[in-house]
Amino acid sequence: VHGHALLILLLITTLVGYLTGSFMLSSLTSRYILEQQTIETIW
Repeated sequence: VHGHALLILLLITTLVGYLTGSFMLSSLTSRYILEQQTIETIW
């Protein structure tokens, strides 16, 4: 039972970590695209 609970905990932690990572990555990417558009507009 303990090993099973540990497995579920690991799964949840991995899922949360993955979601956080992908969210941060998309946030950085959209910010970069926004900066590029701003630079193009200024030019």
